This record gives sequence, C-alpha cells and structure tokens, in this order.
Amino acid sequence: MQKQKKQRNIIDMKKENRGFVKILLIILVILCTFAIMYFMPVKEVQGWILNAGIWAPIVYILCFTFLPVFFFPVPVLALAGGLCFGLLSGTLYTAVGAFFNSTLMFLLARYIGGDAVERLIKKNMSEEMRMKFEKNNHRDLIVFIFILRLIPLVPYNVINYCSGLTKVPFWGYTLATMTGIMPGTIVFLNLGEKTTDVTSVQFAIAVLALVLLIVFSLWISKKYKER
Repeated sequence: MQKQKKQRNIIDMKKENRGFVKILLIILVILCTFAIMYFMPVKEVQGWILNAGIWAPIVYILCFTFLPVFFFPVPVLALAGGLCFGLLSGTLYTAVGAFFNSTLMFLLARYIGGDAVERLIKKNMSEEMRMKFEKNNHRDLIVFIFILRLIPLVPYNVINYCSGLTKVPFWGYTLATMTGIMPGTIVFLNLGEKTTDVTSVQFAIAVLALVLLIVFSLWISKKYKER
C-alpha cells in the first residue's frame, strides 16, 4: 500500500513538473515573439543574411529554423533567400531550414498541448467514435495539411503549431509539409531574386507566378472542401 502511494506521489510530481515546464515554454515563446517584433526589424534580419559573407547559408538556415517559432514572417525570409542565394541554392537552404523549423514547432506544440487535446477528445467522444476518427482521419489530415501548405495566404507558423496539436503522424506531417511548401518556396525565392530590378519583365512574371499560385491553391482548397 505504501509502495503504491509512493509511486502515485512520484507520478503526480512528474506531472506537476511537466506542467511547470510547459507553462515556462509558453511564456518564453510569447516573450520572445514580442521581443523579436519590437527589437528585430525585418530589414535588420535581412541585413544579417546579406552581409554574412561565406557564413550566409548557415545564418539563413538558423534564421529559418528559429525565427518562425516566434511568428517571424516566413515569406520575408524566403525573399531574402532569393535575393542572397538565387533560386537553386536558395531552394536548397530553405528546404533544410524549413525541415528543421517545421519539426521543432510541431514537436513543441505536441509536447505542450497534445495531452490536453487528447483528453478533450476522450472526454467528448465514445471509444468507437474515437477509434474510427483516429483510423480514418490520419490520411485526411495529411492531405489537408498539404493543401494548406500550398496556400501562401495561410500563415506557415500557424500550420506548424496546429498540426502538432492533432494526431497526425510525424512523417506524414513532414511529407505534406516538405512537398506542400515547395511551390510557394520557389515562387517567393524567384520573386526575391528578381527584386534587384522591379521594372524588369522577369519581376512582373515573378509577381504573376505568385498570383497564379494563390488562385490555384484556393481552387484546390475549394475542390477539396466540396469533396
């Protein structure tokens, strides 16, 4: 009896410690978000990348890995990547940074809020409904995340955090993320590369490509909703 009581106390203490760590992480993210918004202007971050010399790829990947955690606008980073590295190298560096960042944000959200969402589902769904939901919903979630990734108007940061709160498998989420962001990544990098001459035909084509991507992704989203 004493042994069981001691084990329960240890479990309760571990839960309390996890809860305390989660609260600290949430506070840290909020404080860092406000700090970055006020003390790290977009032009300053772009300047870091453009003036980093041979270290520019590492600086860019680090910025892409950590800044979106605090809701820094990802398209701004992609534009800077296109301006600094061009389309081909910029795509490679962006893919590496996006993989690290999307993984970090997904796992952070799952650690902080995954248990709470699971408790909510258990509380409001029967066992049979929950099993059907988890069995059939993984594929739909992966497709849904992929479609959201295609739409430039949907904040990249929000998708990362919200995906971590679902039961979508990590590798399914990663596949949907890396394939879904590629069209937008190429379009924004190309636009960034062409900003050196905003009066050129190439810049106009880059802007047109962005408009077409928005229209096409919204059309795909509409068809998916109808289905």
